[in-house]
Amino acid sequence: MYNPIQRKQRWLYAGLTLVGLVFTVLAISNLLVYFKTGADQTNIYDLGLNLLKDHQPEIRWLPDDSGMIGKINEYVRDEIADSYSDAWGILNLSLAEGRDLGLRENFLEKKVKLINEQITSSYPVLRNDLNHLLKLHFISLDRQVVSFSDLNVVSVITNLDSQVTYSDTSSYKVVMTLDDGKWRINKMVRGN
Repeated sequence: MYNPIQRKQRWLYAGLTLVGLVFTVLAISNLLVYFKTGADQTNIYDLGLNLLKDHQPEIRWLPDDSGMIGKINEYVRDEIADSYSDAWGILNLSLAEGRDLGLRENFLEKKVKLINEQITSSYPVLRNDLNHLLKLHFISLDRQVVSFSDLNVVSVITNLDSQVTYSDTSSYKVVMTLDDGKWRINKMVRGN
């Protein structure tokens, strides 16, 4: 038998369900909009990594120290060189911008603090390192610490305030540590 009351109830339930779904979708969309607004959307790490694509210095490994004990895997050597090059690139970008663009991803905390002090107390400079000659001195038995020299790094440096450009050739003693799966610079001391 045809029951008009049941039919009206079905339409009422369908309408209420539809209204409930519309309000649920609106509430979720407003919640998403709320969480995507407010703070600055610029991620300094993404900015640094995007600008880092243009940083392509020539990197070569010289023969390891003759007295070095143990061997280093070529894959690990490439990881170290890539991380070292990225660290230089982020350092260069941070010096040019006058702010930290991801130093914590490439340097250990103690070194980051020193670099940030240098950034805030100096004029912005545009530095481009052109080459790195790396000579491995030490790798720990657990393959977590390496020490090497970076010989005769040629850098072109431009003071952004005075537009004075000069060339610098320096060597560095470097200690890198494998920290959370990424090689980071622990110490970097300029030699000459």
